[in-house]
This record gives sequence, structure tokens and C-alpha cells, in this order.
Amino acid sequence: MLVSQIVRVSMHDYSLACLEQLLPSIASEAETLELIQAELLSIDLRKGMHRGLIGQRALVVGELNQSLSGRLRGAWHGDDSLAVLQGLGDVEEEIAQDWPVPLQLLDRYDQNIDFRTFGSRSPWGQQDVPPSAQPGMIASRIELTAEVTARLRAAAAAVAAVRYHTATGNWPETLEALVPEHLAEVPLDPCTGEPLRLARTNTELRFYSVGVDRVDDGGQELPTESPDGPQVRQGEPDVVFRVPLDLSEHSSGQ
Repeated sequence: MLVSQIVRVSMHDYSLACLEQLLPSIASEAETLELIQAELLSIDLRKGMHRGLIGQRALVVGELNQSLSGRLRGAWHGDDSLAVLQGLGDVEEEIAQDWPVPLQLLDRYDQNIDFRTFGSRSPWGQQDVPPSAQPGMIASRIELTAEVTARLRAAAAAVAAVRYHTATGNWPETLEALVPEHLAEVPLDPCTGEPLRLARTNTELRFYSVGVDRVDDGGQELPTESPDGPQVRQGEPDVVFRVPLDLSEHSSGQ
């Protein structure tokens, strides 16, 4: 169940990269934009991860009780079963709370562990991860979940800005200008709990989160190499959704 939620997060990330490219070509479709914006604001990846974690705890209980040649799996790895379950409980408690509380897990668990190395020593096979590593493995997925949540919210604000532009012929100077006609409220940055931010360049608007480092870099984000399809950016240092100021230059069929 947790794996399906992790896949869901990644798929949303890719879909948002596609939406960023598509948005100029549908800028005049008011009803479509309104539906997209509502859908973006309805997605709650944190709750999905929390539900997945509940299922993962049940799975780990089963793993702790697996045996091979009379030796329990947890014991083979030198795991303390009670400590493992307590660790998962602590992670679940953090994820159950609203952003940015779950990001505290990043400070508690090592984010540089190569979980693939465990399987090379395990009689349960190359894919085996010891139960004691589960809390850290889950915590390592929280950063991506926060970044994609930020991009979802930034995309919703961007769609609202396009609707504003279609209605007025101008771009908003602030995100607050979109409230209440095009947004009920300015979406919050999951990394800080504060409102998302808006930056303007000579060519585009940047709707952004300051990212998990909580440092405002003015809407700068590094690209990743993508041989196929749109680039899915790194979420560093900021998490950004871009809209070109001249929609006609980027729309299809122009």
C-alpha cells in the first residue's frame, strides 16, 4: 500500500511537468481551467502516505515474525522488534499531522542510507530491507511528498493566475490579488506553513515554495536531464511552477 502511494507521488510530479507545458494552450478554456484548479487543490498526498504507512506497519509485523531455519527475520538483522514498532508509530504520528510537521522526520533519520546494501547480506534475498530500516525508508520519501505537494499548490495558484489574466488582461502583482475571485485563499507552502510566493521575470511568472531547506532563492530551481518527455525538476533549491507572460508564444497552433 505504501509503495502505491510513493508511485502516486511520482506520477503527480510528472503530470505537473506536463501541465506546465500544456497550460498556455488551454488558457482560454475557462471551465477546463476551473476544473483543473479544483482537482489540484483536492489532492492530499500526505493523507495518502499516512494511509499507506498504516498498511506498512501491519506488513512489518508480519516480517518480524518470518523465520528461516528457525531464526526470526528481525533477529537475523539484529532488530529490536519493540523498537521497530515504536519507530513506525513515531513516524505515523508525525505524518498524521499537517505540513510542515512531517518534515521533522528529515532531521531524525539519515537520508543518505543506501537501502539496497542490506539485501546483499540477507538470506531473504537481494530486495530484503531489515524491519529496523523501515522508519528511515519511509522518512526518506517525505521530502519528495512535500515537494510534489508544493508543486500541486503552486500549479493551482498558477491556474488561478491564468484565469485572472483571461478575465482582466493583466497578470496579478501578488497572490493575494487572486483572492477571493479566483482562489478562496492563497495556498500554503507545505515546507514552511506560510503562503506560497510569486516572482516575476521578464518572461514568466514563478509560483513557488522555498523548498525543504526553507531558504527563499527567489523562485530558482535546477532542472534534471530528461531524455523523454518534459523535464521533472529537482525541487532544489525552490519548488517552482512557471507560466510564460506571453501565452500566445507558447500555445499550440500558434
